[in-house]
Amino acid sequence: MSGHSDWGGASASFDFVSHCYRRPRHLPQWPYNLFAMVHGRSREEVDSKAAQIAALLGPDNRGHALLYSTQILKKTGLRIGESSGVRPASKTQKGRKE
Repeated sequence: MSGHSDWGGASASFDFVSHCYRRPRHLPQWPYNLFAMVHGRSREEVDSKAAQIAALLGPDNRGHALLYSTQILKKTGLRIGESSGVRPASKTQKGRKE
């Protein structure tokens, strides 16, 4: 499926994805532009589901980070920076930049 024009739609087709959308990158802190909210009862379950999305993307997967929540948070949008407290919990980079 390399070069697929709608990776967001393809990723959102999984029943465990409730939200999936594109956002601008914030280099160098956040090089990602496709966001998917994956639901699971444990980190291991979420990791497994994220691996399914990565497999779907194949060689177009240029890396990903998983952010885990431990509580229900107010929806304010993603904020990145020193004062935000947002840090990737797990990171896989293939070293390529778009």
